[in-house]
Amino acid sequence: MPHIKEIQDWVLRCGQTPIGLDVLVKGAMPVTTSFSAVLNTPVGTEVDFSHLQAKVSGYINNIPFDGVLSLSGLIALLHAALPMGSYVSDPALFATQWLSEEAAAFHVRDRLTLESLPFGTNRTCILYCDPAEVVFSQKWIEARC
Repeated sequence: MPHIKEIQDWVLRCGQTPIGLDVLVKGAMPVTTSFSAVLNTPVGTEVDFSHLQAKVSGYINNIPFDGVLSLSGLIALLHAALPMGSYVSDPALFATQWLSEEAAAFHVRDRLTLESLPFGTNRTCILYCDPAEVVFSQKWIEARC
């Protein structure tokens, strides 16, 4: 984890750390994500779901500290990879923050912001998405002009 010093500096910045507590950051807190959507494609077009799963998970896994994961960014990524005349509907993005033995899972409506628990922010967490956690269903549509 090459950015541990960056997280440590953020935690120790004036006003960030609790009074009387010397926090030593050993690693970023993992936040696992899952994504699903309906891919509406023209009748007869072929879609490689495994390629799209890898594309979405790779995009999420490459978001840096303090980066923003947005639902609209994932939809734009899919639109660029789908055949002409296709569109994405019913997108759903979920995140699970592991700060203790009890996971805090939440639905992401637009942007993934991690502010729910102490030190659980975009600056102290690393996003992870397994391609198996990216699920698509397909609907056939009539080709549009």
